[in-house]
Amino acid sequence: VQRDLGRLADTDFDVVVVGGGIYGTTAAWDAALRGLSVALIDRADFGSGTSFNSAKTVHGGVRMLQSGNILGLRQFVQERRALSRIAPHLIHPMPFVIPTDRSFSRHRWLMRIAFALNDFLAGDRNHGVDPANHLPHSRLLSRTECLRLNPFIDPDGVTGGIKWFDCQMHNSDRVNLSFVLSAEAKGAVVANYVECIGANRHNGRVNGITVRDRLNGEQFDIRARVVLNAAGPWAPSLLTKLIPEARPTLPHGLSKAMNLILEKPMAHQHAVGGQRNSRLLFLAPWRGFTLAGTSHTHFKSVPDTLSVTQPEVEEFLRDINNTFPGLSAELKDIRLVHRGLLPSQEDNATGVRLLKQSAVRDHRQDGFPGLISILGVRYTTARYTAQQAIDTVFSVLHVAA
Repeated sequence: VQRDLGRLADTDFDVVVVGGGIYGTTAAWDAALRGLSVALIDRADFGSGTSFNSAKTVHGGVRMLQSGNILGLRQFVQERRALSRIAPHLIHPMPFVIPTDRSFSRHRWLMRIAFALNDFLAGDRNHGVDPANHLPHSRLLSRTECLRLNPFIDPDGVTGGIKWFDCQMHNSDRVNLSFVLSAEAKGAVVANYVECIGANRHNGRVNGITVRDRLNGEQFDIRARVVLNAAGPWAPSLLTKLIPEARPTLPHGLSKAMNLILEKPMAHQHAVGGQRNSRLLFLAPWRGFTLAGTSHTHFKSVPDTLSVTQPEVEEFLRDINNTFPGLSAELKDIRLVHRGLLPSQEDNATGVRLLKQSAVRDHRQDGFPGLISILGVRYTTARYTAQQAIDTVFSVLHVAA
């Protein structure tokens, strides 16, 4: 990446994207592909915030069937396919195995019907995808085969299992960086360690931002017809910084999400799932390690104070071991603790409920033309939401998309 601050200061851009996580980088990439002049900045390393905490999975949305959200499932299928086509060298098929039991919701034949319906609804999942990355149909497993592929769960009550395929990123940071480099190749000017500290306005319209180079303290302006706030969990506070008089229009609830990388290689190349207090936890093989996830707890502070304590790690490790008693993981097995913040519903006393839908907010409706905010929920659907955001940019510019 060429960090050219002179070009940032001297160019009149169509759009400046603030935030270099997966939503910001896909937005910059999409805008550059469509011929807009683009600036992309991040106050730290690209992808060092929430995107760094990715569970590495590119989902097909099968859990949408639980709520009957067929349109949501179709969006996940399409975006999983899109990412497989865009980055076939970084994304590969990943088999998943979950057990069935005698309960109604986990009965083997009900699960078989559900996953057969998923196969039907995802019938176009391999269109245009490299044959090496094609995803096979799901299939029902016998009890013996399920326990062979998922030896970590308690075998008591297991009646069989289901095996299906999603995708896994070999390196999610590289996926994010690839969008940065591709945007730059199409003419975008990109720079990390550049922090937005305020908006510039003229005649009631946002027409750029003031930034600070965090490496030398220098301040300068970036002129742009549209500012896209893609700062992830910092988006609400950045909105306040840009427009102090703006009323809150973005969700403020946050969940602290945690995944663990364990130095306990899995014998099979299958991700496995198990239930714990109505939550689905998983183990996945990843680059010779085991990725365990995901815990969610309410986060009531400001994003800059995010940290993980040893008691929190120990509690999550207990949940993992109770779900997968055959794993027997210990603190010394933990190689890395991933943590990040995700949008959630506020003041939910029954536990963390993540937002289900990403949001694109055109602040023209709030009286601040030239400013758009994007708040993402899932890594898999970032490209789609970024496309919506850039469609809105074209609308603000009064140009056909």
